[in-house]
Amino acid sequence: MIKKALPYVICGLLVVALFYQSSESAKWEALANAHEKAAGDAVRKHGGAGRKTDATPEQQELVDKVAEQQAEISKLRQENSQVPKLQAEVARLQGVEGVESGLDLAGRMAKLAAVDDDPFAAAVMALASKAADLNRQVQNRPAFDIPELQLLEEADWLSIAKGADYETEQGIRQTLSKTRQKAKTHFAEMATEALNQFYAANNNQPPASPTQLQPYFKTPVDPSILQRYQMIPSTGLGSLSELGPVLISEKSPVDRQYDTHFYVGRKGVASFMITPAGTSDPDVTWATR
Repeated sequence: MIKKALPYVICGLLVVALFYQSSESAKWEALANAHEKAAGDAVRKHGGAGRKTDATPEQQELVDKVAEQQAEISKLRQENSQVPKLQAEVARLQGVEGVESGLDLAGRMAKLAAVDDDPFAAAVMALASKAADLNRQVQNRPAFDIPELQLLEEADWLSIAKGADYETEQGIRQTLSKTRQKAKTHFAEMATEALNQFYAANNNQPPASPTQLQPYFKTPVDPSILQRYQMIPSTGLGSLSELGPVLISEKSPVDRQYDTHFYVGRKGVASFMITPAGTSDPDVTWATR
């Protein structure tokens, strides 16, 4: 799923930029047409427009103004000539899947002159490029990947990418930790509801394994996600017992220095960050598994 996500993220951004650029193009095209009409009306009113040696000063001034307007019209239309390229990219992406096409597109977007000249559109494309970089970091570090990432929405990728640090290994690992944290938050919310549905359907008894929750998710989840979790008693975990007598817990961290441990109970969710400075996780052994 993650490999399919990025092209659609970038495609969505292209649509935003295309809408903006198309709106601007339509505005300037209307202005250009108005200029042309006004120039034509003025020329016809004064008996034609052409540089004549016997033209009066008034006629010559009009001819010069018409020439200036025509030059401006040509410039405006040239500046907006890149819009069809954006349209072609969006149309092409409708049937594209796979991360490589998305990464290639991120590089090509910077070459669209009309977009680069516009601050808003340039910012949109820069963010799309950072989202592509984030996906590339995940692809390049499969050990830090988790199946929950398929639950991320376009807005999640863009939000994380906006503040991402790819300059250092520490920054990359922290960014990937935030990405996993957001994905696990989505799963935890879904799992809480599924857990309650299980209790209701099984005489208020908890599941023996998270995999038993599979049919209780409103939106089906990949079995590989559930396999990363286990059921544990909440006794001995301090205030976590308030979430319920039995909790869904990740079996082990993906990154022992930068990660988040989630606990899911029928009454809510709790999470604890792991950093090089330590963790407040009630299960002090989890980070070392």
